[in-house]
Amino acid sequence: MTENFNDVIKFLDDYTIQNIFILHENRNGDIQISTWLPDECGDLKYSKFLGYCKDFTFTSNTISPSKKLSKKCDLIIFRSHTPPFSILHTTETKLDGIESTLLEIIASHLNLNLKNISHVNNINKIGKRIVQYPLSYDGHINTLAYMERYFTQKYNWFLLQSEYRVHWSSLTRVFKLEIWLCVTLSLILTSTCLKFVQRAKHNDGIKYFFNMLAVLFNIAVNSIVINVKYRMVLISWILFSIIITSVFQGFMTSFFTEPGRKHQIDNLKELKESDMKLGIIYGDMLHFSHILKFMKNNLLGFLNNCDMLRMCYYNCNLAVLTSEETFIYNSRLYFKKLNGSFHKFSGEDLIVHRTLNIHPSSIYRPLMNKAVKRLVESGIVEKVVDNFVDPSGWTRGVRIEEKLSSNYTPLSLLHMFSPFVYIIVGLSLSTIVFIAEVLLNLFVNSYMPRK
Repeated sequence: MTENFNDVIKFLDDYTIQNIFILHENRNGDIQISTWLPDECGDLKYSKFLGYCKDFTFTSNTISPSKKLSKKCDLIIFRSHTPPFSILHTTETKLDGIESTLLEIIASHLNLNLKNISHVNNINKIGKRIVQYPLSYDGHINTLAYMERYFTQKYNWFLLQSEYRVHWSSLTRVFKLEIWLCVTLSLILTSTCLKFVQRAKHNDGIKYFFNMLAVLFNIAVNSIVINVKYRMVLISWILFSIIITSVFQGFMTSFFTEPGRKHQIDNLKELKESDMKLGIIYGDMLHFSHILKFMKNNLLGFLNNCDMLRMCYYNCNLAVLTSEETFIYNSRLYFKKLNGSFHKFSGEDLIVHRTLNIHPSSIYRPLMNKAVKRLVESGIVEKVVDNFVDPSGWTRGVRIEEKLSSNYTPLSLLHMFSPFVYIIVGLSLSTIVFIAEVLLNLFVNSYMPRK
């Protein structure tokens, strides 16, 4: 066989092109017809000479069809640590995780023997048997074109939530200068009124006036004459408490309890304008190259999710691009003592479809696609994902806070005097009703005949 014939056989083996005739010329000028036969696992078994082509005719039925997987062939998993999809424990070489569990189910169904490796010495020899190999070995292949999707991840930016403002900052952020002037003037006015009443002579007019105010504020009126000064103190305190207790003190209590947070970064524009570092694992850079090319100066690459999220959890100056499943799994399992909350950008999520990467010419590819499709349709994939990400059923999103408004609405004079507005409106309605009743009574007494 010539050197060119060996190249043809290698090409056909690499792309698993079977049941094909190879015509080549030998040294004597004769046209030879050959083919190649695979073993049960789809690898090259041997090449077979079929005969010579004479008088431009050839008839043969000696080609055997390719056999199905009748023995336990090896399916090799490339060992990596990207929780929760691929989990490599430090004390053992056995793989765990979502993808390993799915591959165990598929291997059991297809009668395959699972093995795992940490590196590849000869990619050409076992390349068609490797599943979940790094994209760096075959980065030009678009896996979505030939592999069935088994799960869709929603990626977004995660970062530590902004810090709380100091409690006393509410005094200047919420209460404007005019509010403080209003409160001060109210105190001065109250003290002036008290001083005026103290010097005024006691008479029935003042007594009736304060009795009327007491009734207005639902305070019992005693028939015993009470010192006008004390009654003025009581009425002034009620007037002043409408402002202070109902409005001012309510605002003060709420804002001192929850002073609010500093400005929260919530979009890419603010993220680029800030001095924050951006984290992403190398395996995800291929999916988001159109976004990351504008952020190369602040970009940090990581080998796995654990290292990236560990730095994010303890470094407030790092924002990471990852999926919610990855974030929750790592924070729940590896960082249980973490006290802080995290913020997820409120914009739309970035969609990434996960597939089981395998060589497009592998004999396992159509069988695995069919098995993955059935697993997705039956809900088994969703169940496996929940078992790893959220086994208790209630921790999803526990460390992720929705964006809250970081700015309060300043308290205005309208807020301060709104109770008085309602009182005036109520008194006006009461007066109108009273006048209407008086007029109606006069009309009835004037036109109705007396008995």
